[in-house]
Amino acid sequence: MCASHLLNRWLHGASTTGEQEIVQVSLEQIQPFSLNPRVTRNPGYDVLKASILARELDNPPVLTRRPGDEKYMLASGGNTRLAILNELWQETKDERYHRVCWPFRPWPETLSPQQGEVQCLIGHLAESDLHNGLMFIERAEGILHLRDLYQEAGIECSTQLALAEQLTRDGYPVSPSQISRMLQTVDWLLPCIPKALYGGLTRKIIDRLLALRSAAEQVWAKLIPLERQPEFTDLFSTALATFNGEPEAVVPQLVQDELLGEMSSWLFDQRPHSCAKRPPSAI
Repeated sequence: MCASHLLNRWLHGASTTGEQEIVQVSLEQIQPFSLNPRVTRNPGYDVLKASILARELDNPPVLTRRPGDEKYMLASGGNTRLAILNELWQETKDERYHRVCWPFRPWPETLSPQQGEVQCLIGHLAESDLHNGLMFIERAEGILHLRDLYQEAGIECSTQLALAEQLTRDGYPVSPSQISRMLQTVDWLLPCIPKALYGGLTRKIIDRLLALRSAAEQVWAKLIPLERQPEFTDLFSTALATFNGEPEAVVPQLVQDELLGEMSSWLFDQRPHSCAKRPPSAI
């Protein structure tokens, strides 16, 4: 099932009576989705704001409401539109932006709370894919949130293959190889270069950094006894953190040079010079 089909079936679908339920609520009655995968400013924000200012909101996002909650929440994307409405309301005090008629989709009674959160998060991911997309790091963290929600719901996703298969069953296909790169990015790169990743570091550069780390670790494993190999994580982190700034500053060749310098310094500081071997000049 494709992402758009999922959205139409559950999050944008009609009610059991065949009619879309509509609710008129004020902005104060709506809360953003707490697990919204988009954490950076939507690149289409200004264009969308100009459109809403000129035409009002002609495609309001779907609302839902968790069992027991007083406030509504966004069911399948629309956080940018909600933020724009709040901004326009503060700027103009025009009631057109304060009280809006929204499509409403009841919380699925047949799903556990965690499964309901899964459906909402998938809806937000799918909607973002259809409109301006997400940065790779945002999508990666969204997939990891889904993995955690599956586990909380008692759904076994302990392997990348199992997670990929479950995502496909739920209408959001992601390949095991993609999941692998997402996990590596979050585990290996995010602690070192968060500014660069959230600044828009490209997938091509991310892939090259991951390949560099894997190759360098293999070299390290040949140079250092098994009990000392965990030192490599610190070396790589130290080298990569030097480039935590603008995405354009993250040049894989320069990262490699910095990493080789860290590896060389550690080797010659820790081992007798008579038996120390320099790492290769290129990885």
